[in-house]
Amino acid sequence: MAEIKRIAELMRIKSVVFPDTSGVLNGPITGIYEMYPRGGTTIRELTSTGGSQSTIALGPIASGPAAKQLDVKSKCPVKYCNCQSASALPTSISMRFG
Repeated sequence: MAEIKRIAELMRIKSVVFPDTSGVLNGPITGIYEMYPRGGTTIRELTSTGGSQSTIALGPIASGPAAKQLDVKSKCPVKYCNCQSASALPTSISMRFG
């Protein structure tokens, strides 16, 4: 996720990536269990996706239903990326332009 966010930033595209695990999964191992570690997409960021111009869904099984609902409820068109690589992560990216 961090790389996708970095690329969007280089292109000067405001993006909301969810689930955003970049601050959660690549953090330090502290030995203390946290059910919901800090980081990730905020509620404010998630609710702002309704105003996005487009949604890119990576992985149609895990991301497709959420992207379709965003399209139905907010008229935010969806582009599906059918990633066949075993290393591809199923995730959704919602981008707001402007």
